[in-house]
Amino acid sequence: MATSGSVDFNRTRDQIIEGAMRLVEAIASGETPAADETADAADALNQMVKAWQAQGIHLWTMTEGTLFLTKGTAKYTLGPSGDHATTSYAETTLSAAASNTDTTLTVTSITGMTASDNIGIVKDDGTFHWTTISGSPSGSTVTLATAIDGAAASGNTLYTYTSKIDRPLKIIDARREDSNQQEIPFSDILTRDEYFDLPNKTTTGLSHQGYYDPQLTNGVLYLWPAPSSIDDIINFTFTRPLEDFDAATDNPDFPQEWISALKFNLAVEIAPEYGVTIEKQLNLKGMAKDKLDQVLGFDTEVSVYFAPEEFW
Repeated sequence: MATSGSVDFNRTRDQIIEGAMRLVEAIASGETPAADETADAADALNQMVKAWQAQGIHLWTMTEGTLFLTKGTAKYTLGPSGDHATTSYAETTLSAAASNTDTTLTVTSITGMTASDNIGIVKDDGTFHWTTISGSPSGSTVTLATAIDGAAASGNTLYTYTSKIDRPLKIIDARREDSNQQEIPFSDILTRDEYFDLPNKTTTGLSHQGYYDPQLTNGVLYLWPAPSSIDDIINFTFTRPLEDFDAATDNPDFPQEWISALKFNLAVEIAPEYGVTIEKQLNLKGMAKDKLDQVLGFDTEVSVYFAPEEFW
């Protein structure tokens, strides 16, 4: 018996909506809901998915981020309009010294750099000059949108990245990475009370603890001690928000095994709007719960340890 050899099955937003509407008998097989019904169901679907973020960690949303530091600063905003934090960056060095007011840099490598990327150059005074790249880098030359505001010696590090991170829902753990690319895990991710009970939050040193407040547009990460230099970076594991369903052809920001759970749970959400009997609502709710419980049970990270057998 031949199999398909394919494992890419998926459904679009509107296909999930149509499936849910068939379950509540709002449409028959082969029918297409009216535009306003699709819009209402899409709104319900997005509200449901956003509520599911409160379930905790979804393994596929666990993401690695990097925060670039400011000397003596303990408080950083993380999100689309926050401080310099990203999920992917390029690192290189200056191959020629840069002087105050220079708008071009000579670098060791332009790999990973593109026009309009954010760029941070470590200056000789131990601070960053942050700006963006003007035009596409060429050869070993990078042009800055804003002139550097201090001297930077040949060999100084610079970082570039394209996009800031989405607001983290939760920070799972963090590590301080030193200039030798050695990572030192934080001793604690603190609670709010634990952080604000610290007697001196302006103490500087090597950061090894942090507290994260998710807030709204941007979250806030507090480090302790506040970093005494910008030589290190902070790497952290966080859970990102689940993506919206914006267009009819959007696929869910979920693994394939969640598609049926999405359809059945959306049917439960919209059932009262279509006069579905209480008995059928209860049946749908039971089926939807079973499907959600099944995928939530699978969505679990397990540690496995191997040890030699002991002989007596």
